[in-house]
Amino acid sequence: MKDLLQRVVAYGTSLGAEFVDVRVQDTVTTDIALIDGVTRRVTIGRDRGAGFRAFIGGAWGFACTNDLSEEGLRTAVERAVKLALAAKERVKQPFKLAEYRWEEARVPAQFKENPLDVAAEDKVRFLLEQDKEVKAMSDRIVNRNFTYNDAVGTLIVCNSEGCYVELGLCYIYARALIYAHEAGVTQFGYERHAGAAGFELTREEKAVNMGREAAEQALRLVKALPPPAGRFTVVLDPEMTGLFTHEAFGHCSEADHVLEGLSVLEGRVGCRVGSELVTIIDDPTVGGLYGHFIFDHEGVRAKPHRIVDRGILIGFMHSLETAGRMGVEPNGAARAESYRVEPIIRMSNTYIAAGDWSLEEMLKDMREGMLIKGGWYGYVETGKGVFTFKARETYRVEKGEITTLHRDAAISGLTLEVLMNIDAVGKEVKYGPGHCGKDGQWMRVTDGGPHIRVKNMVVGGAL
Repeated sequence: MKDLLQRVVAYGTSLGAEFVDVRVQDTVTTDIALIDGVTRRVTIGRDRGAGFRAFIGGAWGFACTNDLSEEGLRTAVERAVKLALAAKERVKQPFKLAEYRWEEARVPAQFKENPLDVAAEDKVRFLLEQDKEVKAMSDRIVNRNFTYNDAVGTLIVCNSEGCYVELGLCYIYARALIYAHEAGVTQFGYERHAGAAGFELTREEKAVNMGREAAEQALRLVKALPPPAGRFTVVLDPEMTGLFTHEAFGHCSEADHVLEGLSVLEGRVGCRVGSELVTIIDDPTVGGLYGHFIFDHEGVRAKPHRIVDRGILIGFMHSLETAGRMGVEPNGAARAESYRVEPIIRMSNTYIAAGDWSLEEMLKDMREGMLIKGGWYGYVETGKGVFTFKARETYRVEKGEITTLHRDAAISGLTLEVLMNIDAVGKEVKYGPGHCGKDGQWMRVTDGGPHIRVKNMVVGGAL
């Protein structure tokens, strides 16, 4: 495969391209859905193909194919070059790609138990056992949803400047969504477990208990009160800290958004954007997490991205294009959902770094406030730096003690104002997996952090 791909990308440059790269993907996926004890879906499929990019004078051409013969690959690279030549005529501000010292490498997938060696029946059984436990918990539970997904395969990145990396892929994602109903109120609980690992991940405590924990959450929430409204000192748990860090801040630090004028961080490198307690990192090299990788999908070696250091904005996440346009080094932040689409800047494992406060110390200082546990979804406008997030559980804090549980609360505010209002950061970082959508592509990510305390946060009703 190596010789074949190198011949084809060289052929692309012979047609006039300044730069050519190709990604060859070959993955086998399993997708299982279980609803109320009934297996509704078991899908096993293979996806195999190649995506070519050609760069000429500030313009890209892209073409993909699932014909991996030499003739099929040559036809695809020809299309990519033709598209780049056509697009070049409309480029108003030509630019060059960032320079980079390319590598040849092979990175195997990390797993103890290959999901391909596990029967589909065993994967279904993993969900059925949890469903049986949840069903027996309470007659107030009215709906039980479980899903399981895995993906195993390889990704090859090869370009015309000497890059050739083979990446092993292995990911697991499992989720429980449980609904409860009582006295006219319906609420849900949600838990998931995922990682860059094999089927052994399903034997971990968090995976085994996710159904029960989701059900217990739903049963608590049907008895909870509607939320208060106003401005409070709040403590965000690691999950809500992660949601805020990823959605409200992380997307603002993607360099393509900055160049498009869609980031409140534009022009702020070297400036204070948060309190001295705030350090924000996006680190794809953290092994085992769902957003883990060693090389990005442009073949650039991954490294930790320290975006904010003690409140000061250090830089952004970059692709080859944005690094070239901004005159900095690429830092391995470009990924694509599949070979069918082009790599774009994506977060990986994004979190606020640990501080030195315990949760008890944070709460002890609060005369009146709120503890926000878990996040579900929300709204973000990166260009204006505003957000609103739905919380899963919200607890009133009175004189340092956790008291009343509230349901359907939401928090909102200005991203940079919230970062400046952080006055305590916890000692223990925890992570949560998820899927991030951007420009029509979905990507595996992780976000997290410690508990953080924020002054003067707006808390309101359900979205």
